[in-house]
Amino acid sequence: GRGRHTRLRRDWSSDVCSSALSDTDPRVRVHAARLAERFAGKSPAIAAMLSELAEDPELRVRYQVAFSLGAFRGTSARLALAKIALQDGADRWVRLAVLSSLHEGAGELFDVVAQDVDFRATPHGRDFLLTLARQIGAVNRQDELAVVLKTMNNLPPAEKPFAEKLVQALVEKQKGDRKSTRLNSSHVVTSYAVFCLQTKRNMY
Repeated sequence: GRGRHTRLRRDWSSDVCSSALSDTDPRVRVHAARLAERFAGKSPAIAAMLSELAEDPELRVRYQVAFSLGAFRGTSARLALAKIALQDGADRWVRLAVLSSLHEGAGELFDVVAQDVDFRATPHGRDFLLTLARQIGAVNRQDELAVVLKTMNNLPPAEKPFAEKLVQALVEKQKGDRKSTRLNSSHVVTSYAVFCLQTKRNMY
């Protein structure tokens, strides 16, 4: 208990962190997840162990892991965040933790999560995807915008209303943006999205 926490605060070695990440006490694993952030970009082994904790049996551990993964880059970290979002997305604090850790790769995470039909069918799942779409629209990276558009255009007819909300979410954070180059590029993408939606509507 307390002795192990004291040891962790005193000793920041990667060996101690690795051992703590697999400790039987969930409180130690939570603390170890925080310590793991110091090894981002330095220890692939710790990065892998932290990603594995996305499936930890304790919610409090997964919650901390969602925050700590924000210090790591790469597909493994984003896939771990997707696992947490899918498993614990009903908890709004977990959703916030996942979203706060997306400094890059939001499009990749959106693609993974949006493919889960059961998740999309839940209110919290749709809320998460809409919030993520707003975040992607605000950053305005063309590759990530394209991911949202692709997902939207692949939604079944019954989900057309949700697809329309995704369009609105993409541009919501850009209203009033004075950077015309970014705004104009976003309007081009959005116009294409609306056109696709209107075309689908005319087909049914």
